[in-house]
Amino acid sequence: MYAALEHALSAGAAKAIVVGSDIPDVSATLLQAAAAALDQHEVVLGPAHDGGFYLIGATRTAPAMLQGITWSAATVREATAAQLHTSGLSVAPEDALPALLDIDTVQDMRTWVDVQERRPAREAQHPVLAAAEDALQCCKAPA
Repeated sequence: MYAALEHALSAGAAKAIVVGSDIPDVSATLLQAAAAALDQHEVVLGPAHDGGFYLIGATRTAPAMLQGITWSAATVREATAAQLHTSGLSVAPEDALPALLDIDTVQDMRTWVDVQERRPAREAQHPVLAAAEDALQCCKAPA
């Protein structure tokens, strides 16, 4: 992540955003909100429900900004924010972006599908929902 941010910023980008590939609810509106947060702060993190983060955006990097983090722990976002502060970077507040579910396990996918199916406006069906429902069919326990 650091290398991607540093590469984009050193190539002249005013803002760089890296997004996890396991977050089906990322939208253009969310990316615009992340970019807007970077108007006021040097770094923004998109909090994931499991304690990690699904997005990191920056206007400036520091070599140690992502060092010493215990990845795949429930405190990743919190530890990363602390490390960013220690590195001298200003970080947008946690509520700058909505908390989203990342899909790490079959249960995460089931939870995400359940949430999508309960949303009131199903006429604009999420583009990933049908594929997720199909994928879950292969994960069902035999009867």
